[in-house]
Parts: sequence; C-alpha cells; structure tokens
Amino acid sequence: MSKVVARSVVAFALFLGVDRFVQSADTPERTQLANGLSASGCEAHARANPPCSFELVGPVTRAQAEAFEKFLHRRGNLYGFELEITSAGGSVDAAMTFGTRLRERGATVIAHGECGTACVLVLAGGTYRSTKDARVTINHPYPDNASELGEHRSERYIERINNPIATYLERMGLPGSLLSAMLAVPAGETRSLNARELRDYGLTSSAY
Repeated sequence: MSKVVARSVVAFALFLGVDRFVQSADTPERTQLANGLSASGCEAHARANPPCSFELVGPVTRAQAEAFEKFLHRRGNLYGFELEITSAGGSVDAAMTFGTRLRERGATVIAHGECGTACVLVLAGGTYRSTKDARVTINHPYPDNASELGEHRSERYIERINNPIATYLERMGLPGSLLSAMLAVPAGETRSLNARELRDYGLTSSAY
C-alpha cells in the first residue's frame, strides 16, 4: 500500500512539474535593456503571441532612452506594442525621447502607481494612454542638470527646456495648458491631477 501511495505522489509531482514547465515555456523571458527598463516577447514582432511589451520602473533616465532607441533601431518592424511605466520622475529630455519613439511605433502606454512629470511626458507619446491604476502628479520641470547649475542659474535655463516641452506636447496633440499647469506648481512641490484634469489634458484614452 505504501508503495502505491509513494508512486502516486511521485506521479503527481511529475505532473505538476510538467505543467509548470509548460507554463514557464509559454511565458517569455524579460530582457534587461537598461537599469529599470526591460522587454518581453519583443524578439520577433509586436503581433506575436504573447505580445511584445516593455516595462519601465523607477526614474526615467537617458541611459534607458538610449537603450530603447537602439533596441527599436534593430527592430524596424516592431509596432503596436505596450509600455508599462511606474515612475515618480526623472529626466525630462529622456521622457520626451521615449514619447517620440513610442508615438512613431503606435505604442500603448499604461501608467501604474506613482506617475510624475517625466512619466506624464512618456505617457503623452502613447497612441492609447491608460492611467486608471496610477496616481498622476506634476511639478515644475527643470533641466536634467539643474542641481549642478544651482538654484539661481538653473532659472535661466527654464525657458530653454520649456520651449521643447511646449513643442513636444503640441506634436503629441496635448494642450499647452498642461505645461502651464506644470509651471504653476511651486518649486519643490507636486500636484495630483484628478480624473477631469486627466481627461482635459488628454492623458487618458486615444491620442487620435
């Protein structure tokens, strides 16, 4: 009797092992493109099953943006993929690079958790945008090297970065009032956007 039980246990264990192996085989491995940026199922094309997706977690950085551009350059047929982002902030310049490339490839952007100003700019690049699982905040945008410039000197560079943001938002089809709202936030503070503001600023649903 004990031998029968033992064999049954082994058979059940083998069954579970095979089942888990099949599940893991169906789940594509994530490829780390840069610190905080990974890709899954993107080796062939976005319409494959499972579909191609990217995940960005943490501050948006130039290293991520450069790695993203290089990856897309090697895969000219990659369109219609998804990027999921959880980011409280980061580089404004890098965020606009992300957004530009995302729009070129007809990508969907889904925000989760904290989504600060840099995340908002990435979100702007999506042909479809989702913020239902995110807390979206904005603050006063500063140059990437603002801390090196010092408070007074960095103020002189605000216009240099605001003009590209205004141009970028216009190209993405978002209203200039979004930048105005960012600039209205006092230095060192953040402001949450409510559901109505998210709709008014075009940060939810389709870009077209």
